[in-house]
Amino acid sequence: SNYASSTMITYTDNIDLLRHYYETESEYEKFSVIAQMERMLSNCEVTALDSFRGEMMLLMNDGRSIAANKTEDISGELEQYSWWEKLQDPGLRMLWSNEISNSFPTNNQWEYVSFGRRLMRYQEEPLGYALVRIPKMNLFQFSQDPQFQVGTMALLSAEGEILSSEGGAQPDTVLEELFEHWEESQEDTGTYQGLYYMASRLD
Repeated sequence: SNYASSTMITYTDNIDLLRHYYETESEYEKFSVIAQMERMLSNCEVTALDSFRGEMMLLMNDGRSIAANKTEDISGELEQYSWWEKLQDPGLRMLWSNEISNSFPTNNQWEYVSFGRRLMRYQEEPLGYALVRIPKMNLFQFSQDPQFQVGTMALLSAEGEILSSEGGAQPDTVLEELFEHWEESQEDTGTYQGLYYMASRLD
């Protein structure tokens, strides 16, 4: 999923398309660019996200959201999203927040984890934002392995918010305390209050 979002800024054709979106003044040409971006997203979902039912959409600087199956103006809604201001932080490379999933145009019965990243190269101004969501059921499939049955696996945001967890051997309060310990110690493996843990940063 990180690879899928990074292709928006590592592939020259994609970067040129993002820049062209802002440079064109003709409404006809603008919608032609949007149609190309929708096809680009559809292709990206099929090649990089489809195997685990992931989805990606682009949020442009003018508040227009572009997905493979729908484009709409959500500029009037952005202020209600707590993640929107955080995502614009120039020091933030990636933001994990399950609230991002609510901005996608399609809804179903699945629960998601989601992240957003700024689309920029070097010191340029961002060309927009890539938003990705992944069904939670994909994250912990290997937790059915017997060696994980007595433990708990969890995905937390950089602020310590529990995005998803599996196993249930430890309550959320313990996971939050363990996260604080890990942040302070910066040790990816260790023990805390009799528990052995392994941790890895996703960025």
